[in-house]
Amino acid sequence: MKRPENILRDSLILLLLVAVGIGSRFVLADLPNFKPVAAIVLFAAFAFRSYLVAGLALVSVMLVSNSGLDHCPWQVTLGVVGGLGVAALLGVRLGGMFKDGRAVSDRPVKALTQFLGSVFAMSLAFFLISNFSVWSMGQWYPVSLSGLAQCFTAAIPFFKYTLGGDMMFATGVFAVWYAVECRTVALPTIGSQSV
Repeated sequence: MKRPENILRDSLILLLLVAVGIGSRFVLADLPNFKPVAAIVLFAAFAFRSYLVAGLALVSVMLVSNSGLDHCPWQVTLGVVGGLGVAALLGVRLGGMFKDGRAVSDRPVKALTQFLGSVFAMSLAFFLISNFSVWSMGQWYPVSLSGLAQCFTAAIPFFKYTLGGDMMFATGVFAVWYAVECRTVALPTIGSQSV
């Protein structure tokens, strides 16, 4: 059972992640697909080792921010959420590898490869799932193989924003986590005596 101070800390971390996700969707609204939402979901799943917590973060960010943004059809929103949800699957898997930071210090190349592979996979999954949902509506592209090819071809330029944003934001949030949780030099605590 978690101690009360850990529950409070974890709740504050989750609220901070959700607040950053919501704010970023407004602040970065002019940059298509360049948002930290996937990185937040990946990190929430990683840190809490929970699909439920990661899903809660994702749904909270999307529900609150969508209420103030232009709406797209529900089918597209469902595809976006589904694409972002893959980050939760990858985050829990990644979290199992990084128990207390040991994988980072014991096998740094493998840890970095797993991290970068997870970020690339979540970006690619988002690209495929969200654009498939756009195509399947039949509103912008014909529901045919040529329409599917047109949809994915038109979406290729946006993939650089997705991948760039995911790499940047995921690296940032995981670097902060590593600096705080996995530091090699223990910092003195309040009330400790210095020599």
